[in-house]
Order: sequence, then C-alpha cells, then structure tokens
Amino acid sequence: MDPATGAIGSLLPKLEELLGDKLRKSVRKEVLFLKEELTRIQLALSDLEDVPADQLSSQIKGWARQARDLSYDIEHAVDRFLARRLRAADPPAADPSEIFGKFSSKVAITKASARFATDIGSFRQPIMELGGRPDRPNIAAPRAAGELVDPAGELVDLDARVEDLVKILTEEKEQGRLKVASILGRAGVGKTTLANLVYQRLNQQFKCTAWVTVSPKPDIKNVLWTMLCQISPQDHDDFGSFNVEETIGEIRKALMYKRYFIVVEDMWDVKAWETIKSALIENGNSSAVLMTTCKVSIARSSGIYRLRPLQKNSSRKLFYRRLFGSGDSCPPELADMSEKILEKCNGIPSAIIKAANLLAGKTQEDWHTVLESNNLADSYDTRSRYLSYTGVPRHLKSCLLYLSMFQKGYEIIVDRLIWGWIAEGFIPEHAGTTVQQLGEEYLSELMERKLIEAVEVDAGGKALSCRVNDTGHDLIVSLSTEESSVTIFNGRQGGPLPQTVGRLAIQGNNLDLPTQVRLSSVRSLVVSGDANLFSEESGGTKLMPFLSKFENLRVLEVGGCDSLQSDHLKGIGSLYLLRYLVIEGNCITDVPKDIGYLVFLQILDLNATSLKELPGSIVHAKQLKCLRVNRHTKIPHGIGKMKALEELGDMNISNPELLKELCELTDLRVLRIVIWSWDDSYDDALLSYLGSLSRQNIKSLSILTCCSLHVLDDLDAGQAPPSLKKLEIRHSTFLSLPGWICSLERLSSLCIEVYKLSQEIIDILGRLQNLLVLSLTSKHVPEGNFNDGFRNLTCFHFLSNAVGRIFGPGAMLNLKRLNLSFQASHTKDVFHGFDFGLENLSSLEHLSIEIICFNANLRVVEDAKDAIRRAIYRGRSRGANLVISRVREDGIIETAKEEDMVESEKEQDIIENEEEEEETVIKQEKQKETKKMKKLRIAKKKFRQKEKGTIRKYKIVSLHLRSQTLTLQAL
Repeated sequence: MDPATGAIGSLLPKLEELLGDKLRKSVRKEVLFLKEELTRIQLALSDLEDVPADQLSSQIKGWARQARDLSYDIEHAVDRFLARRLRAADPPAADPSEIFGKFSSKVAITKASARFATDIGSFRQPIMELGGRPDRPNIAAPRAAGELVDPAGELVDLDARVEDLVKILTEEKEQGRLKVASILGRAGVGKTTLANLVYQRLNQQFKCTAWVTVSPKPDIKNVLWTMLCQISPQDHDDFGSFNVEETIGEIRKALMYKRYFIVVEDMWDVKAWETIKSALIENGNSSAVLMTTCKVSIARSSGIYRLRPLQKNSSRKLFYRRLFGSGDSCPPELADMSEKILEKCNGIPSAIIKAANLLAGKTQEDWHTVLESNNLADSYDTRSRYLSYTGVPRHLKSCLLYLSMFQKGYEIIVDRLIWGWIAEGFIPEHAGTTVQQLGEEYLSELMERKLIEAVEVDAGGKALSCRVNDTGHDLIVSLSTEESSVTIFNGRQGGPLPQTVGRLAIQGNNLDLPTQVRLSSVRSLVVSGDANLFSEESGGTKLMPFLSKFENLRVLEVGGCDSLQSDHLKGIGSLYLLRYLVIEGNCITDVPKDIGYLVFLQILDLNATSLKELPGSIVHAKQLKCLRVNRHTKIPHGIGKMKALEELGDMNISNPELLKELCELTDLRVLRIVIWSWDDSYDDALLSYLGSLSRQNIKSLSILTCCSLHVLDDLDAGQAPPSLKKLEIRHSTFLSLPGWICSLERLSSLCIEVYKLSQEIIDILGRLQNLLVLSLTSKHVPEGNFNDGFRNLTCFHFLSNAVGRIFGPGAMLNLKRLNLSFQASHTKDVFHGFDFGLENLSSLEHLSIEIICFNANLRVVEDAKDAIRRAIYRGRSRGANLVISRVREDGIIETAKEEDMVESEKEQDIIENEEEEEETVIKQEKQKETKKMKKLRIAKKKFRQKEKGTIRKYKIVSLHLRSQTLTLQAL
C-alpha cells in the first residue's frame, strides 16, 4: 500500500499550491474536489499500510494500484501545466523584455491554462468511481486493534505477560491517576500482538477506547484526527478542517469526563509523543494509555515493560507447535535441522513462524534438499527482512523499494541516491531543515535497521556509497514487483513486461526493450550496462529511440553505457518534467542546448563525462539545486542567475568574472572549484569572493589547483566564512598556515599542504576545538610533535617524505583512524629508524600505512614494516586493524646479495622458530614425566599399609615410566 500512499502524498501539496494561484473558478472547483477525494483515499490507504501484503485481498490490492496510477496521472497533468507556465514565463530562446516576447508569453500561458482545465476535468469521473467502489476500505471506522492479530499470537507464555500489563494499567496505587505503560522491544518480538490482547481484555472496562498507529515522521494531524474519529465517531465528518491545536482541544473535550483506554502503536518520535500526550487529559477517572515502541528514549517517559526475544526452549516450543502440532515433540530425523533453523531465528517469534510456514508439509528429503541448497537460509533471511520491511515507517518504504532500480551488488553513490529520492518526491520539505539533510536522516535510519550497508565511508565515518546485500536485494525486488513499484528488465524475465510501468530499470548488455511497454507512464529510468537503447534512424544517425516518448520521465540515470554518444541525447529538452539527470560516458563531449528547457531539473550530474562546455541555456534551469561537471568543463556566464543552487562542482575558474557570479548564489552550501591557470590579476577577485562567503551560509569549500595560492594569506580573519565546516585546498603549498584558518570555529574537516610542518603550525591546528578530520601534507621533513591539542580529532591523514617520532604520551586521545604515508629511505636517513610513537595512540581502531619504496633497498622497507608491527603490538591499541601497503615498488634498489641476505635471514628465522617449537615440546614432555613420578610416589605410599594386621616392607624391583608399571618385592 505504501507506494500508493506515497504517490498521493507527493500530489496533495501540489494541489494545495495550485489553490493558492489565480485559477478560473471552474478549475479551482475541480482542483478542490480532487484534493478532498484524494485526502479521503489517502486515509483509507493509511489504515492498510501496516497490514502484510499476504493478508490483503486481491481486490484491495487492485484498488490501491488504481489509486496510485490515477494519482500519477493527475500529477502528470499538474506538472505539465506548471512546466508549460514556467517555460512560457522564461523561454530560453526568447527575450522576455521585448514586446513580442511578452505577448507570446501571455498567449502561451493562456493556452496552458485552457489545456489544464480540460485535463483536470477529465479526472472527476475516474476518481468518483474509485472512491465509490465496494472494495474500497472503510475510512469512517478506523482499524480495530483486535482485527489484525499477527501470527506471533501463538507465542508461548503470553498469558502471563498480558496479566502483567493488565495489572500495571488497572492497579489503584494512586486513586484516579492516569496510567501510562510502554511495551519496549525490537521488531518482530510481538509488541503489537501483546498490545492487541491487552486491548481485547480491557476495552469493555472503559467507556472510551481508541487505537492509533504512528511513524517516525508522522502526520500528527492525521494521527490526532484518527483518534478523534474513534473517540467521537458520530461527529467525524467535521473534524477534517481542524488544525492540530483545534483537534487536541476537541480530544480533551471529548475525554473530559470519560474513563478512557488508548493504545498508541509504533511510536518513534519524541516530539510526536509529547503532542499526543498533551491531548490525553488527566481527569481523575483511572484512565490508561498503552504504547509500543522500539525506542528506549521514548519508553523512559512512562513505565517500561520490556519484551525480549524468546529463550531457546520457548523458541523450540513455538516452532514445534507450528510444524508438528505439539510443542514438546519433534521427529528425531528433523531435530538437528530444527536446531539449526532456530539458531538463525534468534528468538524472534515472527521469524520462527515464517520459517515454520516455509517448511510445513515438507518431507525429510525436502528438508535436506532445501538445506543443502541454502534456500532455507535465504528464505529465512528474506522472510526475516520482510518482517523488518513491514516495520519500516511509510516514509521510508518508498525509499527502500527504490533501491531495486540498481543491480544486485551495485555500489550506489549515497548523495546520488538521496537526490533521486528528492526528485521522486519521497522526501517532503520541512521547515528548519533541507531536503538533503532529511534524506541523510532517512539513509541513516535504513542503515540502523540493517536494510542497507555502507561500502565506503569518508574520514569522518559518513557513508559515501552503500549497497543492499544479496538476500535483502532479492526481497526488495520481490516486494517492488509485488507492489508494481519497479519493473526490472534484464532479459531473464519469465513472462512479458506489464504495459504500464512506473519505474523501469534496464540491467545488462545488448538488450532490446519490448515494444509493448507504454513508455509515457515511466517516471524513472535507470540504465546500467551497455543496453541496446539505440536504433537506426533516417540518415544513419543513432538516437535514443524512446527519449521523446518518455514524456512523464522525472529521473534518468544512464551509467556504464560505453556506446553512449553525444548525439544520442538529442531531444532531451522534450522531457520537461525531468528532475534528475545523471549521464556517464567518456564519449559524451557536449549536451544539447535545449537542456535549458528542463525547468524542473534539480540535479544534473555530468561529472563522469568528457563534456567540454555547458551550453549557455543551462542558466534557465532555475530550480537546479545540484550541478556537477568534470574538472575541464567550461562554465557559461550567467551562472549567478541559478539562485537555487546548493551544490556546485567541479567548477573550472577560467576567468575572475565567474567568481563574482558565485557571490550571487546565496543558497550555495557545497562548492568545489578548480584552478588550472592563474594570473596575479585574479587575486583581487578571489579575495573578494572568499570575503563574500562570510555573508553566505557555505558549509564546504574545496579548491583544487596546480598553482600557488599565496594570495590566500592576505585574507582577513574577519572575512573568513564562519559557517564553514569543511575546507580542502589541494596541491597548493603554503609556507605558513594562513592566519584566518584559526578563526574557523566550526571547522570539522581540514585538508591542507605546507612547505615544512613546524611546531607552531601544529599548535595552531591543535586549538581548533571542533576539528574531527585532518589531512596534512608536509613537503619537507617536519619538525615538532602532536602531543598537545587535537582532543576531538578522530581521523588523521599525514603525508611527508620523512616522519619521526610525532606521537608522544597522551597524543590525540580520541584518534580512531590514522593514515600515514612516508618515504622509507629518507625516513631512515634522517631519523635513523622508524619510531613514530604509534604505541602512544590509545584509541586507535584502524591504521593504514603507506610505505613509499622509491630509492630504498628491500631491507629498509622490511625494517619499516617490522618496526610498525612491534609498535602496535606493544602499544595500547594492539587490537587496531593494521594495513601496510607499498607504493613505488619499481623504485626499490635491490641487489642479489641483499636479496640472498633477506632470504637467508628469513630461513634463519624459520630455523629459530622450529628450534623454539622443539624446546617447547621437550619442556612439555618433561612436565608430563614429572606428573607421572608424582603419581608413582602416591602409589608407593599406598603400598605402605597394614595387610592382615602385619606391616610389610617392599623394595622396588623394576619401574617402567612409559607404561606406569611398578613391580614390588616383599622384604
């Protein structure tokens, strides 16, 4: 149900926006009607969002799909109207200042409005039919708690838990006080099941009851509206117009004199809980509230009832009862396999039940076949992850299913993924935060749920790329197919593709897309592999045959398509609903001028191309938030008109005028500039721009250059951008540290190169309190140490031709990652060894050493490796992950004699190790013999006893230590 709910969710704000425009009365009436009907449909879908797909009828699923498709069709019409109006108001090829241009613009807007009136009116009948269908869910009666008991209802020991909670919620410790209890536990342990049973036990004892479900980013007005509909069902038709405060007031009024019991399911957000609590009045009638949550921080605000995974015996009893009808017995031939399955289930009831359902009715031979093929493990993992998916809040499910657009094992660039979510409308705008920040929160939450995993992280631990593991990917693909959310074409389909496709992923090489697919319905297209997307047109020129037919396309990503040529992009301007465009290919040297027609375009990534110059029309893409080109691409004048830009890179500064235009981009947060050539006449422009950054809210600045930028020393500390958190200046070497850097109080990441590192520079950097990541290069032998300061530094990259003892006791107490690069021969010559003080780094978790082998003999390189290993072994971080790599190995000076010496020493080490092992064995044998002698002495003592009242004496005749035989002869 979630894609359908999400589709309506992205459409409703657009309809709301239209109602604020100047529309004809008849058009406004139609828009208002659609908004009201879609709101009701969305509420109906919300009631179904937590119901597993296998518990929904095919009629309900069909109704939801029709609701989604109709929402998309309406959104297409709305977006087409908005796009035509925007293009008419600012045509790239015309001068609006001219009289004729203005007249043409007004005519175009009038035509667009007339066409929209026709389009929007055509949806009245379909939406009325959809809303009036008999299989439409009833939204006037919200879901009763007892109606959706999950399979975990068969849990063992559940009665005792119900009794515990009933007692907590009804006992009279404080007469009349409101009781609030929280069921706390991980996904799948049966929180909802337990809450359902408590609800069924208690609902007759209370005059007023309600059950509401919340999510991490809830529509709090909707939640309160649902609660109010259950508390006062006879008046619910009037509640839709209330705001949050009014709804809270109505709830408090309705509960004023009633004894009520309310269940709040799946609470994730502290602020939402505080808002809901404000509606739950303390009226002295012994009312009760029961909440389920996975968050300890929320549960702490009330009495916590912790629901833990099942113990092994309880897990076994549940599994046996599901499979064999009895919780106490299992066929002997299946016992071992049952134990293996239960180990994987980790005591999670729903996972145990899913696994039992999978194996129900199968023979012993079937079990063996499944286990040997690993299908059981895969199926368990898939079902377990399905459980995780059903627990994912609505706003994350669409983001998760979107990942099926990428091939199994594909490494997904994180920021591209987030921009894709934004373009799809999965991430709504919230006051006080950017959609990019909200997207990062979504990604973090999916990672916390173990649904996706980071592949590459930056120095600060932030994910740069991610992937879905194979089993999880299979699940997501399966769910996407089931929901008709994504259609994957890879040439291995068992049947034909559907005619209507919302999101299309073409994966593989030399594929021909089937002709039956209705391309006008496609919203997203991701191509990975050298797919056969081209056909011969008249004149012999290859074009993307379907480009103009994807008229409603919003996301287009083409990667790994080596045959893609610049000519294949002709006509891209016709895709005027496009929001996200990523093109990769070394053969792409230019893009069509009509790219400026893409008035909705938000992200344009051409970084992995050979693009020479961006067309001037790009400045008309007024909604563009992120622009990425390669380091050699020429940027046109007028870039300052693109006021929405938040990220720009890698911008080639070919003349100082471009720097002036950057000052006009007030929303810019991330900037990467490249300077290949520099003239002293540019100095003033650069200083002026950097000075203007103090008036902008820029967070990250990267400068890549092959020129000397000593002019930066002249920047005044008061002009330094106070909001800057990341500063990167590569390949420009400073004689001393620019003074303004120490004024960057928020700086958390710094990359800089100096001619010669000194203690003064180290001390200045050490005083940057928020510095977490430091990348430092010293071109010449450094002086000084890092013993003081750097209290919060967690990651340090240091490169120099020679490195001495730079870490003393107490240095960098919080450092977790260290990357150290040095030249072996020079370090040996200057410092006579490889003592860096690594043993003093107490918090180190990962150490990466890069030994530059140029002009060093093999013995020196080996000495360096041995010294580093010894330092880590005897230090306080001996458990750190150590990686030592050698670069410039072709520069090793190696003679036959030296090689023989190294080999001889290695052989000697082997001999010495063998001798040590032999000595150890001998020592162990001696210890065994000593123990045997002790046993013999005890035996001898026992023979010295009275026998038939006579004391006898014996002498030892023979002794066999190996067999432990003692022969005695009486004296």
